[in-house]
Amino acid sequence: MANKKRISSITPAQIIDTRNAVGLSQTTAAALMQYSERQWRNFETGKTAMSEAIFNSFQQMSRNH
Repeated sequence: MANKKRISSITPAQIIDTRNAVGLSQTTAAALMQYSERQWRNFETGKTAMSEAIFNSFQQMSRNH
């Protein structure tokens, strides 16, 4: 059985909308989730996919911020 790479269904727009909805900058969101600013920008531009688990954690943590 071949390993299939699962592509995230989380879109860059969802990440940006969630961040903006709680008033976080990219810098603050990255720090909150313990990512570099560059990595966070990669998520928001679609260069790197964000997993659903990370996105769900971001939603939870950003609500509590």
